[in-house]
Amino acid sequence: MVEVAFFVGAIGALGGAIAVVLLRNPFYSVLALVIHLVFLAGIFLLLRAQFLAAAQIVVYAGAVMVIYVFVAAYVGGIEEARFDAAPQLKVIGPILALALFVEISIAVLGSDGRLLVHRRAATKDVWPGMWDIAAGGVVAAGEAYEDAARRELAEELGVLSKSWELLGAGTFVDDSVSMIGHGYLVVHDGPFNFTDGEIAEVRWVDRDELAALLATEAFVPDNVALLLPLLRARCPQFE
Repeated sequence: MVEVAFFVGAIGALGGAIAVVLLRNPFYSVLALVIHLVFLAGIFLLLRAQFLAAAQIVVYAGAVMVIYVFVAAYVGGIEEARFDAAPQLKVIGPILALALFVEISIAVLGSDGRLLVHRRAATKDVWPGMWDIAAGGVVAAGEAYEDAARRELAEELGVLSKSWELLGAGTFVDDSVSMIGHGYLVVHDGPFNFTDGEIAEVRWVDRDELAALLATEAFVPDNVALLLPLLRARCPQFE
């Protein structure tokens, strides 16, 4: 019985959270948040956390949500922007939203100390045609960082590596994206497999060649801001 109640509460809380995002009317969105909090309080009760359950009902679903409801009712419906004139935003929007999640970046060094850089395909939705100093992508829900790094290397470069070095982590924010990045280092001389069509060109570069490329070509900004300082701190040949 407790297990059934838990799953009902979990489904209700998840449904309320999804409704908060999907409902276009702000008033209904606020009510969906109240429903989410009520089911969440029920889960706390099942876990014998009565104080947290009471706080969810009294503080969040009660006082705070009442204020939100009155504000939403006072503001009323606001005509939302139409995207019919810009259908490309329907594609770019979800991709940019992924930037709110954790991103993995993997720098690939050869045994001679040179860095593998690549130019992204012109068909990429984000930063098409720009150069990048690392492979990588977004961590999937529930995926470990190293598993994500291993998956991205296999997908983009065809590399199956079991040797990793964590360089560090940081955040990157600009006008279009906001992300948390984890940087890894892999030593690999190839061969590489670029069958997925995401990469148009690759080069091995030393410090001077990298500096020349950075001065003359457009690079993906997040990896330059996050990964490059970590790489320079780890690898003296790129200082």
